[in-house]
Amino acid sequence: MNDMKKNICPNCEFVNEADAVVCANCNLNLLPEISSNEITERIISETPEDEVFEDLYRDLEEFYEGLPVFMVVKGPNKGARFRIERSEVLIGRSSECDIILDDVTVSRLHARIFKEGLETWVFDMNSLNGTYVNRKRIEKIRLENKDEIQIGKYKFVFISGP
Repeated sequence: MNDMKKNICPNCEFVNEADAVVCANCNLNLLPEISSNEITERIISETPEDEVFEDLYRDLEEFYEGLPVFMVVKGPNKGARFRIERSEVLIGRSSECDIILDDVTVSRLHARIFKEGLETWVFDMNSLNGTYVNRKRIEKIRLENKDEIQIGKYKFVFISGP
């Protein structure tokens, strides 16, 4: 392919796709005039409303085992599933998190999942780019089955039952 259709990182000289906003190699913001928050907004708006994730639901019943599940439907770990087994789960870039999302659009301690009885809540932990549920920025919200959670360039679907 022609290099004119690529986006070369000024930091590591990695050749990214032309529409890349963050370097796939070193996570440098390739659009420095755009803030990380604007990048998150752009990623959210570029995802079609009617996107269907049926392929990712295969075998979910087997994995579910009566526990809430976060499933990555967009992002580097697409298809990954995280069963929420404990009452509190941390999400972020830090190695102390239960769900580690290695990307500059994600804060070190980005969000906290909290289970109380049959309810599952998500709390934003004052992250720089925010936590979005069903495309709305939240501070805290009780999750419903099939809610979409956006953290940086990662999009999850919350499954509370098969």
